[in-house]
Amino acid sequence: MNATPYPRSPHTPHPLLEVADWIEQASLQDMYLAATPSLRRSAGLFVERVAGALTVGAPGIASSMVSRVFVQPGASADTAGAAVDRMRKAGVRQYFAHVHRPESAELTGTLAERGLVRYHRAWLKLARDRTPFTQHGPSVPEGDIELCAAKREQADVFGELVVRCMEVDGSAVELLAGVVQRPRWHVYFARLAGQPVATGALFVQGDVAYLSYGATLPEHRGQGLQRMLLAKRMRVALALGCRWIISETGEAIAGQPSPSHDNMLALGMRPIATRDNYVLEGVRWS
Repeated sequence: MNATPYPRSPHTPHPLLEVADWIEQASLQDMYLAATPSLRRSAGLFVERVAGALTVGAPGIASSMVSRVFVQPGASADTAGAAVDRMRKAGVRQYFAHVHRPESAELTGTLAERGLVRYHRAWLKLARDRTPFTQHGPSVPEGDIELCAAKREQADVFGELVVRCMEVDGSAVELLAGVVQRPRWHVYFARLAGQPVATGALFVQGDVAYLSYGATLPEHRGQGLQRMLLAKRMRVALALGCRWIISETGEAIAGQPSPSHDNMLALGMRPIATRDNYVLEGVRWS
């Protein structure tokens, strides 16, 4: 199960989108590579690429956070259909199929034929360059808040924190825990009174960084912890020489708070693309 590069495509609408998709996919594939042989067997982990799409599946883990179909911009309807068929044959029901806008009617029709519907919230892909930080205040720890790197013996703490905060099935803990102290991964906690109450991960490959798994316990939200963790990971990425920092978040919806979106914009990230998510009826991001 080897990490596979994202191939160049003449259809990519933004020059950074290929890089942004590649680093996201590389991080998820590397998480799969970190899994123990027993977890690979019990969860049925697989990574497969058909021309124009990447399928990453975990039939034994009931979470769309770790099972995805990535459809490359410009890919054919047949390609998207083949990727979705692979999920069905493997018995994966809880997954997201990502399709960048604009989608063709033929492609969306192919997904509909297989029972997929558009999820209620699209995702924004965002990127940040090496521009120095100008903001202080809430992006810097204050008072009793402490930011620290997760130690290997805290791997399960990271996995359990993400699972609890994102309301993910507990079967995902072991897979998530595998990235702590793994090469190219940097996992951080925000601690209050010595207890981890928020977390976030950074994956670095070459000169590109990817931010993921930002999670805060419900009772500690609204205190600026995620902005601090975002800023911390960005500073680490810049110190490591990264030219680009990539992430994604839900598209802002009028009347609904979107702290992740607001934090990323405040720290210099800018949208580069929007992608729709397709799911089987009743599936949600979890």
